[in-house]
Amino acid sequence: MSHCFRFVLVAFLLVLMTPLPSSIGADGAATRPQVTVTFAALGDIPYSREEERMLVEQIAATNADPSLLFVIHVGDIKRGRDPCREEAYAKVAKTLAASTHPLFIIPGDNEWNECWSIGPKKAWALWSKHFLRFEDRQPHQLSVARQEARPENFAFFNGGALFVGLNLVGGLVHHRDEWRQRMTQDADWLDQQVEAHRAEITHLVVFGHSGPGRKDGATNPFFDRLEQAAVTLKKPVLYLHGDGHTWVYDHPFRTARNILRVQVDQGGKAPPVRVKVVTSPVQPFVLERDAYRVAPAKAAG
Repeated sequence: MSHCFRFVLVAFLLVLMTPLPSSIGADGAATRPQVTVTFAALGDIPYSREEERMLVEQIAATNADPSLLFVIHVGDIKRGRDPCREEAYAKVAKTLAASTHPLFIIPGDNEWNECWSIGPKKAWALWSKHFLRFEDRQPHQLSVARQEARPENFAFFNGGALFVGLNLVGGLVHHRDEWRQRMTQDADWLDQQVEAHRAEITHLVVFGHSGPGRKDGATNPFFDRLEQAAVTLKKPVLYLHGDGHTWVYDHPFRTARNILRVQVDQGGKAPPVRVKVVTSPVQPFVLERDAYRVAPAKAAG
């Protein structure tokens, strides 16, 4: 090995071992990144009896984590092909209610717009009965706002971060007029909350069930406005969703590279992800996929 090559190799290894530089505060002093909010997210569970057991264990695991501000389930509480019986909604609600942290849940298509066994209207009544304002089942200090026209949409501000939850499902467009109106209402709610907190936002976190890039363009009216909001805000944005069942971590918005999109694993395949909101321009969101590992479930089919 030549001396020149050795020098280059040593220099490269030193770069890898060097920690990221601290940010510089207003007084010129170096400041280390701080975790301002920590939460856990899961979705697309339970799809089987085995996953019902897993969900109990996952909630117990998050209960044992004192760092969490809240937990969120991003929708799909059953398999799409299973009938939408009330006992299924009630059983999942009972399991989630065991959370000692405030737990939020947003709708998935499997329990609403694709519930053809009883119809989307009756399915929505069941979802509202068992899951609307679910976080209030536990005492909490969060100041949660809800959209008057669509109370399943929520928002709250904590630790410099604005959190917005939306009824943004995947699946079939069950009613064209309702779908178009909901896309507008979702985007309006996001814009209103960003504007209300613009002067103090350091991070924006948005929760939905469906991801961007549908082939039929059905959710484009919302995602176009999310992209516009992120461009104007110029702050780190996390869009976190379920529906696809496999882990995705990317930046799919061409004009808003400040949006990190994360699709969580299907809950029977992986544990909830722990998310840390961090005061770092390099890595503003830290995602830990193995914080709550439990025994994997058998395939639900």
